[in-house]
Amino acid sequence: MNQSVDQTLFTVENGIGNVVFNRPQSRNALTFEMYARLADICANIPTDNSLRALVISGAGGKAFAAGTDIALFRGFKGAESGIEYESRMAAHFEHIERCPLPMIAAISGACTGGGAAIAAFCDIRIASADMKFGFPIARTLGNCLSAANLAKLASLIGPARVTDIIFTSRLIGAAEAKDIGLVTEVVPTHDDVIARGNELARDIASMAPLTLRVTKELLRRVRTDGPNAVDHDMVSLAYGSDEVRRRGALEPGQRARGSVGHLDLEPVEDVTHVRDRLVDGPIGREAVVDRDDAGVGDHVARHSPGDADGVQALAVLQPVDLRLAWHVVAQAVEDVSRRVDGVGPQPRPGAVRPHARHDDLDTQGALAARLD
Repeated sequence: MNQSVDQTLFTVENGIGNVVFNRPQSRNALTFEMYARLADICANIPTDNSLRALVISGAGGKAFAAGTDIALFRGFKGAESGIEYESRMAAHFEHIERCPLPMIAAISGACTGGGAAIAAFCDIRIASADMKFGFPIARTLGNCLSAANLAKLASLIGPARVTDIIFTSRLIGAAEAKDIGLVTEVVPTHDDVIARGNELARDIASMAPLTLRVTKELLRRVRTDGPNAVDHDMVSLAYGSDEVRRRGALEPGQRARGSVGHLDLEPVEDVTHVRDRLVDGPIGREAVVDRDDAGVGDHVARHSPGDADGVQALAVLQPVDLRLAWHVVAQAVEDVSRRVDGVGPQPRPGAVRPHARHDDLDTQGALAARLD
């Protein structure tokens, strides 16, 4: 593995990509290779929906990324070097901003300079309690931010606050960042922010992907082109999708189909054992969901991903909202592997009829109890 890959780790599990800046000994100071690696990941997202969201973080717990490694500036020879550097950065940030996937910055410790710029171009930012965010360039190198970076920051926290933090070189702490809307959540530690970032990514991954993609692109256009930004192509993309036709055409009793696996609905006599098994997990995108005509009668949904191992997931559905049903299925899938591996609660013997199919169900009053 070459140096650039070592410095920027990239893994994918269950549809969630994790990008980790991996120079903890240097507080994850960014090299040109690290910028290029992140840009390359964002520019080459697979088109098969195998990747649904990205979480960006820093290794070691001390820093998200402490700006561009200052050693990279030692060979600069004046204005031309600065223009070349900013042009290179602009190309990288163009790819980062245009990434079609939701991007979550899971920030702990120092998030400064180029690291703060990357976090700003993410869609959602969450932070640990020790986060420090800013651009202390007036106190350190004495360079400047590009117009594009200033515009992005101003759209997040306002021009006055951008002026404040650059003129004073002060760093914004986690509590202030949440107060001003720069981050949406603050959690205690580095481990907590990584866990929460992935939990949030799994939740987002269960949503309609084109809604997220179109919203992200139109927000970019509004920021650069104003409220009259062209939107017809994005509106057409969303409303012309199979997703909208499938969901909009559903009537009670119909099924929603995706692309992998299927879902059987089974009546049970006791659903209390299911409660502890509702854990976050990836969406089974090709599930089949039945809805009751009267909106009553819960069922246990058995998700079969269609894999050779035949692993199945269980979740309780109260079939009054299709989107909620899909979300509950998404939460249950991860627990499948946990149960198969012998980790986590096991189902009570006889609680579920293992071979009942949805076609055989008496859908009215099928459960003796409801899940709270």
